Amino acid sequence: MSAADFEGARGLTFFDRGAAELSATVHGFRSAFRDWVAEQTDYFREIAEATLAHMPSSSQ
Repeated sequence: MSAADFEGARGLTFFDRGAAELSATVHGFRSAFRDWVAEQTDYFREIAEATLAHMPSSSQ
């Protein structure tokens, strides 16, 4: 895996140096990761949730 694997629509990557100047929250990072998995990969929802150490709810 490389920085290019995290490239967004604007050509920015997760590893941009400018991002280090921004504050981030754990929730924001987890949310962004979850969105990336859903939009850019073919992994099942359960795999993405397990990666985040979430237990998928049976109500969804």
